[in-house]
Amino acid sequence: MQQTLRRLDGVANVKVELLNGKVTITPKPDGAFDPASVLKLTYDSGVSVTQVSVTASGHVTKDASGALTFVITPRISYPIVPEKFADKLQAAAAAGAVIRMRGIVYTRPPGKAKKSKESPPLKFEVQEVLEN
Repeated sequence: MQQTLRRLDGVANVKVELLNGKVTITPKPDGAFDPASVLKLTYDSGVSVTQVSVTASGHVTKDASGALTFVITPRISYPIVPEKFADKLQAAAAAGAVIRMRGIVYTRPPGKAKKSKESPPLKFEVQEVLEN
């Protein structure tokens, strides 16, 4: 699995911890890495992903309806799940500041069997707002 993940576009390094089932992927600085590609690749290889988390820096933007989006690169952005960090994120959106966050973009629903190769739309559930 480690070698397979390393072949994905934008991947600099892959670390697999078999004891806890954790895989850490370090993206290249070019910003070409897309976590949705991990879901598709693992599905195709028969491996089940239970969660994908991301730590990244980017900008928080707000659309006309007030919904927030975490823009990591021009090609990678996620709608933000509204929660306890809403005030801090609203301020970051208003200021246009770069913000570093850790969050979950995918969690497999409990008891869900594999049904489709298509990954669900990924959303950014903020776990922590980090200092830059």
